[in-house]
Amino acid sequence: MKVVKIVFACVVLVFLTIVVVQNLDVFMEKKSLQLNLFVWSDVSPEIPLSVYFLSCFLIGFLASYFSSLAERFRAKRSITGQSDTIRRLEEEIRTLRIHTITDDHAQLTENGFLSS
Repeated sequence: MKVVKIVFACVVLVFLTIVVVQNLDVFMEKKSLQLNLFVWSDVSPEIPLSVYFLSCFLIGFLASYFSSLAERFRAKRSITGQSDTIRRLEEEIRTLRIHTITDDHAQLTENGFLSS
């Protein structure tokens, strides 16, 4: 599965490289954005389209990162709590096994099957 991921990532990277190289003149074309709010209007300086594309990608990446941050903290807390429960139950099982072994030994000694 690891090899498949690497191959897929390479194919995507090659595809993106081809798209960028073939459309380099479009990505380097300068455009300005105009904002008109009826009360206030503004025009941004001319910036290459590649900057707009990269900024939109970065904004989307950061938005998805921060939206999943709370979920990751909840999952980490849940895993920690479950690990503590597992550790406590394993200790309880170990304790019960020790008590069972000593109880069985005492019962066998009482019945005369084992001599002390």
